[in-house]
Amino acid sequence: MSFARYLATRGLRAVAVVFGAATLIFFLVRVIPGDPARLALGAYATAAQVQNLDNQWGLNQPLYVQYLSFLKGLLDGNWGTSLVTRDPVLANIETFFPATLELTLFATVLTIIIGVPLGIVGATRRNKMADHTARVTSVAGLALPQFWVAIMLQLILGYYLRLLPEIGDLSLGLKPPDHITGLYLVDSLLTLNWPDFSSSFIHLLLPGFVLALGPIAQISRYLRSSMIDEMDKDYVQLARSYGLPNRIVNYSYMLKNALPAAMTQLSLIFGFSLGGAIIIEDVYSWPGMGKYLFEAISFKDLFAITGCVVVIAIAISLATFLNDMLNGFLDPRIRLGEKR
Repeated sequence: MSFARYLATRGLRAVAVVFGAATLIFFLVRVIPGDPARLALGAYATAAQVQNLDNQWGLNQPLYVQYLSFLKGLLDGNWGTSLVTRDPVLANIETFFPATLELTLFATVLTIIIGVPLGIVGATRRNKMADHTARVTSVAGLALPQFWVAIMLQLILGYYLRLLPEIGDLSLGLKPPDHITGLYLVDSLLTLNWPDFSSSFIHLLLPGFVLALGPIAQISRYLRSSMIDEMDKDYVQLARSYGLPNRIVNYSYMLKNALPAAMTQLSLIFGFSLGGAIIIEDVYSWPGMGKYLFEAISFKDLFAITGCVVVIAIAISLATFLNDMLNGFLDPRIRLGEKR
């Protein structure tokens, strides 16, 4: 297939994933026990008040009518009103999403900086001390519960040693930087607001590192396996037989061919980290969408839960599509119209 057709196919697949996730979460949140109107109004609300809220938000309509209204709202930007905050869900997401995106992007950068070298070391120094150390680190990153690591590091580095802030995204007394992108680290850098830049950076370190622990382990293990698979291929043996230095064989040949598959995994990891930030945001009181989603689940805020999951699905699909587009552009088989 041509490159344009390849992109169109991948784009339609991404749209289908978002539609499927939106449909699934719409029905799932409605089978959770509990009356959302009652939870929103409180235990002392009268039956008439609960009935009035059900009528106001269409919660007493047939399920298929609610579903059609939900799909229409997704397309025209009316994602409903939060039963808890009483604000439009889309406005709430626009407020909270930049903080989650900043945390996830920071964790992704740490994943690349730490995970890729660990994978390369594990492959190029196979069964040596460096490889064993990298593998133990990877296993620990996958095995240790994320919330436990978050609390332990918060206690040790934040409370006892006072090396890093325990909670929040900015030090007390500092005003948020001028709004450009909504990402404090980026906005403070663009406006040359160095106090906000340094404060937002050190506040990112603890939650960003904890969020990156699992992805670091995954990407390092995957890259190590991919490079080891490349070692046994004929082109690598031929390159070594010509006497090419190990540095050129490892980085110019094996790593180059192993990276696309690893980057595919990284795009998926980014999307799942975006959704998995809910635990980290709750522990570190990070004012992002994860904390908002946690509160929405507690009150069975149907519209807020659905909106957050749709945003996560869009982020995963977009990251996957961009990765597919990059791989399709770099892979000669796709540029020449061959099937993968």
